[in-house]
Amino acid sequence: MIDGGVLAGVLPLVGVALGAGLQFLLSRSLEAGRQLKVQKGQAYADYFKAFALAATKGKSAEANGLAVDAKTRICIYGSPAVVKKLGEFEKLGAVLESEESRRTIAELLREMRADMNGVAPQLDDEALQWALFGPSRR
Repeated sequence: MIDGGVLAGVLPLVGVALGAGLQFLLSRSLEAGRQLKVQKGQAYADYFKAFALAATKGKSAEANGLAVDAKTRICIYGSPAVVKKLGEFEKLGAVLESEESRRTIAELLREMRADMNGVAPQLDDEALQWALFGPSRR
């Protein structure tokens, strides 16, 4: 039989060790989730940066390199819905020459926002198109 004094001395130590272990595992999991969100957000922003660079300066090696890098990271870190919309936009030639391509890139941005915020999109595609292209490209 275990002595009550020994048990009273060991139980707090076990509780502290168990608490510390759980805290370590939880903080590690939270940090991994935080890093994933940062990587994802940076990839999403870099894709639009490359897109804007190509739109203003033409398709340069710099813009193409940035786009390829961002697309690769989106395929690694992005949600399935984002990767699907990115593929749809790429099938259209990744240009804004048609109403369908402008709608698709607005949908892509909407999916990216939903993925980053973890909630259903609050903006409709028309609002995003106005924000992205203004009256000149509609």
